[in-house]
Amino acid sequence: MTDIYIIDDDTQNRRDWGALTGSARLTSVSCTGYRLTQEDGRELLDGTSGVVFIHEPYCPKDALPYISKNYPNLVLIQISGAGLPNGPRGDRYWSVGRAVGKPTDEMFAKRAQDFLRDYDKVGTPIFRRLEPNVEPILALRLLCEAWLATGGRSSKTFDNQITIHAPTKAADWFMPFQVSPNEEGVKAIIELLGDAREDTEALLKAIAGLRSRNGEAATLVPSLFRKSISDLLQKLRSHSSTTGVF
Repeated sequence: MTDIYIIDDDTQNRRDWGALTGSARLTSVSCTGYRLTQEDGRELLDGTSGVVFIHEPYCPKDALPYISKNYPNLVLIQISGAGLPNGPRGDRYWSVGRAVGKPTDEMFAKRAQDFLRDYDKVGTPIFRRLEPNVEPILALRLLCEAWLATGGRSSKTFDNQITIHAPTKAADWFMPFQVSPNEEGVKAIIELLGDAREDTEALLKAIAGLRSRNGEAATLVPSLFRKSISDLLQKLRSHSSTTGVF
């Protein structure tokens, strides 16, 4: 099993890192001059292997490449409460784009456990495991943007050149996710959205309810949905920006 190291001075966080990593051997270290030192004062040997989780306040966010140079067999993962979408990334180190203030963050903890499980199996860090799947969020963003651009109409042509088609019927909002516009469909979509799921659930439930009351031909009335779709779009853009993907 992979050895786990943490750089985090918060006492409660240290306990939480232990809970997250399970039965893996956990060692607390500190970073000074791009060298890693154990609590008993001994430096880690250059050939030390394992995974290091770094809480950004306790180690400079630009330090990863330099630490990695000193310890080429370590895998370095840095988190920050503000997110690190533009932080350093390489073959053996990664700055997590989304905001993670604590190791108990539900979505991060699940991804970190998946990452460690895969690393134990293949010995190669698959850093994308640590980031949200942005494709479902992007798909929902495009639906919102198209609907707002057309003013709730099925299509609109701009400058007689570009035509945008928008999701006017309830079923149109669920079709890209290959689910039906009902309660089960809502659950299936929000499970794909990671941190954006709470912001999305209310709107999808309203759209699914519209269809259940009015049938297949149910369309979204602009005066009823414009504000909620506009608000959701702003939140989805905020979620997207923390990933550094788009």
